[in-house]
Amino acid sequence: MRLLALSAAVVAAFGVGGCGGDLKSGAVVGDPEPVRVWTIAATPVTQPYAVAGMVVTYTTRAERLYLVGIEPSTGAVRWEKEASLGWLNLGAAARPALVGDRVAYLRPTQSTDKLAELVLADPRTGADVAKTSPAVFTGVLSPCANNTDVCVTSAPKTGTKAVPKRLVAATGAFERDGTDADSMRVLADKGLVELGVRPAEVLALRRDGRIVWKRPLAEALPGGFTTDGGYRWQHIADQRLFVGSVWKKPGYTAGYYSRDLATGSSTVALSEETGEVKWRDDGSWYGCAGIDMPPGAGVRCRYRGTVRFADDETVFDALNVTIEGFDLATGRTTWTRDLGPVEGLAGDQGPGAYPPVAGDGQIVVPVDNALAALDLRTGNTRPVGEDEPMWCWESIRYDFRETYRTPDAKTAKRRPGGAALTVCNRVGAPTEGRPLWAVTRWVGVQAIVGRHVVVATRDGFAGYTVDAAPAAQPSASRSGG
Repeated sequence: MRLLALSAAVVAAFGVGGCGGDLKSGAVVGDPEPVRVWTIAATPVTQPYAVAGMVVTYTTRAERLYLVGIEPSTGAVRWEKEASLGWLNLGAAARPALVGDRVAYLRPTQSTDKLAELVLADPRTGADVAKTSPAVFTGVLSPCANNTDVCVTSAPKTGTKAVPKRLVAATGAFERDGTDADSMRVLADKGLVELGVRPAEVLALRRDGRIVWKRPLAEALPGGFTTDGGYRWQHIADQRLFVGSVWKKPGYTAGYYSRDLATGSSTVALSEETGEVKWRDDGSWYGCAGIDMPPGAGVRCRYRGTVRFADDETVFDALNVTIEGFDLATGRTTWTRDLGPVEGLAGDQGPGAYPPVAGDGQIVVPVDNALAALDLRTGNTRPVGEDEPMWCWESIRYDFRETYRTPDAKTAKRRPGGAALTVCNRVGAPTEGRPLWAVTRWVGVQAIVGRHVVVATRDGFAGYTVDAAPAAQPSASRSGG
């Protein structure tokens, strides 16, 4: 699944010579074509996620948000619950929070000031396992270190300070999660946070309600960089590292954000044990604009040019993109390709902007004046057929009834979602046929249950398999469409 950026600035815009030989063939030898066994008409907000034998996802209708549970083999919608965004950062896309074999979400109340209940639910039935009283929730829901409780920043009401809290699954208690931090922003799984201090930001590793280490952001990144400008971090378990990128905060004039792409980002690796900076690479963006990176593979982009952006509009000037593979442990470049003005890798989220996905860890990009499938593990390329079916990502935006104020004091209700999938050819145009099983499993990796893969499309949801006949179509009456 594409990982979209986590701030309003980044959601609006993204935040050596070529090496490597050619791949020998376009398709995986013997890879079957999957069968689409069901579809549901709906308006997805994000891709689905597998948990406890079900898939859960957000849908929208009539400017409201719903969390739904879908049976992956038949497409039957087993339950639906109205959901809230609370005070979620306006640039962050809502996605189901998986906590062990349960799912956490915010449930709206009748309050006019965005008070919500935090609910931990059974994904098989939607039934409450534990819930809180109405409160203000200001951060992304995430599993606590025990992968049983739910961690979040919360305040009892508007105008009061938000602090780290924990919903205890076993008892339903909603309690302070340690006293060593008054506020924080979760940057990555496994405890990497930013402590909410301004202007001198502080990174920290926080586990079981206590801070293990702190690292001033200024010691890790160049001056002027801030997580308020956009970030992407990832825990690299086998290397005991956190690898991520941070942007400078963009300028803002007359309704548009703007930034210089060559100097606006930096990538860094921090030791999980101590917070020590293991390496830093200025001028690069980890994962480019939301690339799904193969396990163990480091991928980053370098940019030249400028960009200005606002909501659904992104304009580049003199853009050039270079994509690189690198060693996660050392930061050393292992391969590189100069791609030219590929706007989808620099943050344009309009239709057809993001490169088509042609295989397991492969995207279609221009190489030596021809379109080719680039393997993100090795930098190798292969030709792609004119009508070869593949998957294309398309960003989701939707209207939500809880409005907010923009930086120029306008009232708005447009929100970023995740990304929907369509079957396309190498230039991103819709096409007949089905991508091979390996490609479908790659784009739907977070929603695989046995031999079934579920994906969100522009028009709803679809279930694929390689060993079943098409099923009778389920009712879409509760799908959120």
